Amino acid sequence: MRHPEAGASERAAKVSEVPIVNAGDGTGQHPTQAFLDLYTIKREIGRIDDFHIAFVGNLKYYRSARSLAYLLGKYNNVHMTFVSAPELAMKDDIKSYLIENNVKFDETTDLAGTMQLADVVYQTRMQKEWLSDDEYKRLKMAISSRVR
Repeated sequence: MRHPEAGASERAAKVSEVPIVNAGDGTGQHPTQAFLDLYTIKREIGRIDDFHIAFVGNLKYYRSARSLAYLLGKYNNVHMTFVSAPELAMKDDIKSYLIENNVKFDETTDLAGTMQLADVVYQTRMQKEWLSDDEYKRLKMAISSRVR
């Protein structure tokens, strides 16, 4: 099930007589994409443990980045670096989950420095559909002036 409202899949699963697969719900989660991304990481670097991933861009609203960070939190020795403007930082729910599960992560605006360390780069786009026109323009300017 794919739905524009966060939590819709969970609500549907509670009343459905058949299994519901969450294929994306609003700005919440996108677990099917996270599994595809995990497969791609395994295929490209040959492992899903012991690597450094940089999540770059719009981490606040990008549900596939949130879902992948959550999923990778279940693997061993995965270090995550979140690279974004402060206004688009990864939300606290994912960061709290990572802290609770002893997953190493840090946050920065230093894209160039992070690229020197990362085995995998997960780049997101601005995703204008989740922002008002004014917020989009403001954040676009903020990102271009802050992210080095």
